[in-house]
Amino acid sequence: MVLFSVFIFVLNFVLNLVQSLKGGSYEFVFDDPDIFRKCYNQPENVLSIEDMFDLTEISRVMEDDVVNMSGNFTVGYKWEIEPTDRIEIYISAYHWEVGDWQPTIFNIIYRDLCVAMNDPSNYWYLYVTQHIINKDVMKEKCILYPGTKYYFEPYDVRFNISSTGLAFNGRYKVEFKLQAYDQTNKLRPQSICFICTGECSKKFSYSRTGPLLTHL
Repeated sequence: MVLFSVFIFVLNFVLNLVQSLKGGSYEFVFDDPDIFRKCYNQPENVLSIEDMFDLTEISRVMEDDVVNMSGNFTVGYKWEIEPTDRIEIYISAYHWEVGDWQPTIFNIIYRDLCVAMNDPSNYWYLYVTQHIINKDVMKEKCILYPGTKYYFEPYDVRFNISSTGLAFNGRYKVEFKLQAYDQTNKLRPQSICFICTGECSKKFSYSRTGPLLTHL
């Protein structure tokens, strides 16, 4: 009887381990062709993405749950930062459960957004910078110089996630918070906050012994 109980315990452990090693590719479908919206119930010193950029010349069209992006955007003047500042960004994901947005373990901090946006191995580059025509200007000025204009090639915004053992199904809200620090590492009084919401669904599954998809 004791040996049988031990066998059941070991079998259950192995099955749970195998299940945790399974992963999959998920696609995030945005709710809105505008993609980003402002954060609500924020203090006056927290600005929105519309304060950060002039987006009036951006075209965003949704067809078959895919947003096609084209046009250009201009760095705005409302966020009072300096070209020598460092921009730090916090990204937090929330899952819709029991009638409210619940925090998840999916949180990322980029200590220097400009470094990330010019790193070809980084998701910021893969989803944004690689589709900017004047990449040389992004490398030189990033988003630190008001009035700088960037031009997008037309492209489909497809956000794909790979996971090993953690499911991404359901509705999610992703919150982006940007803070600027001066050369003495002092926090600037103004910050930026914006969100996107959408539905995550699995495209296919794989095991950890197979190839892992990092991006499409």
